[in-house]
Amino acid sequence: LRSGPSGMNARLYHEVGSDGLSKASDLLKAGIELLKPPLERAFQRASDEEGDGEESQSLEVEALAMQIYGMYHKLINVSLSLADSHLMKYRSSSVMQALRMTARVLSDASDLFIKVVDPDDFFDHNGADFVRSISYQYSLLIENCGNFARSFAADEAWRERGHACGDDVIALLRDVELLSKSTDKVVNTCIESDGMTTKNCIVARTKGIVNLEYLSGILPLRNNGDVNFEGKSAVDAANKYFIAQKQLKKERRRVLVASAIKYSQAVDIFTGNFPHLAGKNRGMWCLMLQRLGDACNEVGKLLLD
Repeated sequence: LRSGPSGMNARLYHEVGSDGLSKASDLLKAGIELLKPPLERAFQRASDEEGDGEESQSLEVEALAMQIYGMYHKLINVSLSLADSHLMKYRSSSVMQALRMTARVLSDASDLFIKVVDPDDFFDHNGADFVRSISYQYSLLIENCGNFARSFAADEAWRERGHACGDDVIALLRDVELLSKSTDKVVNTCIESDGMTTKNCIVARTKGIVNLEYLSGILPLRNNGDVNFEGKSAVDAANKYFIAQKQLKKERRRVLVASAIKYSQAVDIFTGNFPHLAGKNRGMWCLMLQRLGDACNEVGKLLLD
């Protein structure tokens, strides 16, 4: 799983070990905390003196915001690289910590963007660049969540060496989802502005029935792919059978369904914000789609087993 989009991002730091990445993370967090008070004061002055020297106040806010945003951007890259490094060593708690921190920092960066940039300017040249940057890193975060879940389902060593269970993985994915509200607001606003509609997201395609709370993998569909709400009795019967399965088999199926949900979300985020899929972008998009298909196939095999 290392060779995917997250792996491309990690190449920025491919010669840096986990200790070096951890030190870089600590330094970046310290730098952000150092710049936050001056930025808050600049926001306050701009608010108090609105209309009086507004241009100079705006430049001060923009300068400080750009500095902090740049640190956020680097911290997200470092955190994703840390998660990738820990994933290879079965350090489950460290992987979870890195992914939660990435989601939190992305949310902070999105909040800062929303605060500094007027919503009407989201779609001008500069605003669009920031949105693409946030969307790119967000898609990598969500794809990393899918990688972790799929790796856990495929490898028993996560239980033996990583001391993790399926509920831990699903709890992580739910936490990332909750921490990403501001990021969703930025990303989804821009997708909607282009008239884009979700085509691959499993949650949207099943009208919200399949989500991180419902992970059985059983859903009644019509021949045209729409959800058949009249087929509930058949679903209940199937779920009753699956409930009787052994715990490890149930856990593996639920985690695999969760990984498919995350891959589908990553594909939608990437597709919605990078409509011109060429070069490296196309390669990443194709790999995300391949992983989504592989995860769905693995779920199907488990259901038929």
